[in-house]
Amino acid sequence: MFGKKESTHVTLKVQRQHVLDVFLRIKRDLPLPERKLAYCVRLGLEIDAVRFTYDGVKIGDNETVDELKMEDGHVIDAWSDQSGGGRGGGDASNVL
Repeated sequence: MFGKKESTHVTLKVQRQHVLDVFLRIKRDLPLPERKLAYCVRLGLEIDAVRFTYDGVKIGDNETVDELKMEDGHVIDAWSDQSGGGRGGGDASNVL
């Protein structure tokens, strides 16, 4: 009768080629592009030059974790449309 209470947040891994992975703690109902901004600021990237995909599909501007049925540990791929620029680094255990 009583189901397991679902957490209001999930922790997702954002991976990008040649850059350490970044972990984002995200509210389930927060549009993902708001966390994309935090990711870009963290790595010194232009937000318009980065796109997030999940399961090979671009994440839309208003999509949330719940809408995409994402769970703790799921992976977002970050793709950069620019060559060079940005600064990798940071500790892979950091959570934004």
